[in-house]
Amino acid sequence: MHTDAQAPHKIFNLPQQFVVPLFQRRYRWNEERQWDPLWKDIQRVTDRLLGAGREKVNPHFLGAVVLQNVENPTGSLHEKTIIDGQQRFITLQLLMDAVHGELINVGAKQAAARLSTLIENGEQFREVDEEQFKIRPTHEDRPQFDAVMASEQPIEYQKLKKSLTPPDTKGIPEFRMIDAHEFFAAKCREWLLADGIENAQKRAETLDRTLREYLEIVVIDLSVDENSQEIFETLNSRGIELTAADLIKNFVFQRIRLEHPETKIESLYNEYWRDFDRLAFWDEEESLGRMTQKRSSAFLGYWLTTQTGEETVLSEVFYRFKNLVLYDLDIPILELLTRIKKASATYKTLVDASMRKQGDLTRPELFMYRIKALESNLAKAIVLALLDEKNLFTENQISSVLEFVESWIVRRAILQKSTKRYNYVFADIVKTIRSSSPENVVESVEKFLKNQTADTSYWPDDEEVKAELRTRNMYRRRARGRMILEAIEDHYRGWENSGISKTQTPRALRMVYSVEHLIPQQWEKNWPLSDDVTPQSRSKRLHLLGNLTLVTKSLNSSLSNDTWEKKKESLSDRDIGFMNKKIIAENSSNWSDSEVDNRISELESVIICLWPVPAGHKVKVGASKSVKTKREVYLFHLLEAGYIKVGQILYPKQGKYAGRNAVVLEDGSIEIDGKSFDTPSGAGRYVSGRATAGWHSWLVNPDSKQMLWDIRQQFIEALSTSVEIEDEEDEDEDDDES
Repeated sequence: MHTDAQAPHKIFNLPQQFVVPLFQRRYRWNEERQWDPLWKDIQRVTDRLLGAGREKVNPHFLGAVVLQNVENPTGSLHEKTIIDGQQRFITLQLLMDAVHGELINVGAKQAAARLSTLIENGEQFREVDEEQFKIRPTHEDRPQFDAVMASEQPIEYQKLKKSLTPPDTKGIPEFRMIDAHEFFAAKCREWLLADGIENAQKRAETLDRTLREYLEIVVIDLSVDENSQEIFETLNSRGIELTAADLIKNFVFQRIRLEHPETKIESLYNEYWRDFDRLAFWDEEESLGRMTQKRSSAFLGYWLTTQTGEETVLSEVFYRFKNLVLYDLDIPILELLTRIKKASATYKTLVDASMRKQGDLTRPELFMYRIKALESNLAKAIVLALLDEKNLFTENQISSVLEFVESWIVRRAILQKSTKRYNYVFADIVKTIRSSSPENVVESVEKFLKNQTADTSYWPDDEEVKAELRTRNMYRRRARGRMILEAIEDHYRGWENSGISKTQTPRALRMVYSVEHLIPQQWEKNWPLSDDVTPQSRSKRLHLLGNLTLVTKSLNSSLSNDTWEKKKESLSDRDIGFMNKKIIAENSSNWSDSEVDNRISELESVIICLWPVPAGHKVKVGASKSVKTKREVYLFHLLEAGYIKVGQILYPKQGKYAGRNAVVLEDGSIEIDGKSFDTPSGAGRYVSGRATAGWHSWLVNPDSKQMLWDIRQQFIEALSTSVEIEDEEDEDEDDDES
């Protein structure tokens, strides 16, 4: 290894080519975070050179790159692989080429000629056209890089993009390299002409000098036989730029290059990995508990769990994969790629189907949809394990296992049980599946779930679920409540969880309907209380499942709060099927508190049927009933108990955010600047731009400095001693804005 700080004219002057391995990620730098700061630094150095006279001007440090020499046939163009630093190198080349064009435009031909030697290899050194430029980007980026670098002045950037856009492309593809070139060209043109065209020549000479001599890069040169993968991991595994999928890709193809030097890496990449980099599907974010991860990395984490039967922590996906390849999985690397490709195709099919808003779903697809609504994406590893071709499970066996697992997740979600150890439970289920034969897999998973006795993993029985439905606010987490109501609607339409329909009625639409209160939240005007109902008891009933239904479009406030006689007509107009027809047919003259209670009893039975437990299942001693029940506290709990009121103003605790007040809404969410947040932490993060301890971030009384936290503590102290409150850090700080 040789390390040296070098200026661009020393790095790029020789005839050679720096090649980005095709299995590295695409060019990702952008204007806000990289291009604009870089240009400002270059402009600052150049301005100093213009007015420096004999004063010394220090160069600007651009960071480090890691290069590895490649064995080339004698007489061919020298080649180096960019192990780390391709974003920096490519940006510098785009910048210099953009400046080169602007220097020509102002007549600075000599400066442009000097800069040209750092961008292109002379014709006398090229054997093929691909050797023209000093940089050879990764396969996906080459068309736009070559196009913009080879374009004649003046460049018509929009026309260039259009020429590179396939005719069947939906939306506008990213052309970051072309955008970077256009950005630097515009900035350079503005700077060169800042003192008039008569001074452009002098400014051009100075800018050329800056780019060639006054930028500094630390170049780490590796010999041909040094282990570049270890250096790559050390430099990148702890950063935020490269995902686990990026690191795994580099590791896999580096090993292929070492073990099979005769293999055409590009062909293997195109066949097995290109879709991870090319398809927007894999670049989307996926929620994993309170964290998010690129879908490609999340999938690889699920896949690792299916291969090992062990939980996979997000931060350890790459290292678990590496250990699997090096020590645990004794198969050729090409077979490993085949397995990943098959599993990724299965996964994409499942996710795409689960996102469809209408139509039937297979049992695995329905499971995928529901666990997303329940924020339990880690359970996807179970589906992949069941569908792994090595296991040979029948459709009925897969359906039965998923029915048990889904019942376990849904019942615990209704009780709002802690999800902290779900990654371990799901990994143990995968391990159970891996060790079971097709003949006993259903029985084995059922036995595993029945035997869970810890509060973090037990399977709630029928009585506990029924009791919870009589008190649980099902409106606050509307995605969860909507999914449960959709399942109930499907049940009324004759659908079973197995995917079998008793009728020809299609399934209810998914992710489309709005959750509507039957007794409205603003009930005081048109919904009088009966003698045996108090305002407090009605407030508690409002958000119970028995008072909620689905409508095709949210009722406006006047219709929603109107009398039952008028509201039921509006519900009929927005009818989605059997649920509302049943409600109206059975309660045509009245809907009040007793009807809510009766409907809860009915829906209890439906939910027990939809998500059953084995016959006779009871929570065992040692589970939730014998210990404190864990409970999370939300704002709507304080509303229901009367500790705060709808419309309560919340004031930022920190003085620098004074005036950024928020207001508590009817459903316990917090509104600020027209946006609503489910938690104090979410609202606090919106104001401060960073994660906050939400209950401590807001004051309910700016004069006495009483915090929302103080109100929460009063509520907690009034609860029964049989209830254990989740710590504040358990509050979800990643709630989406509504």
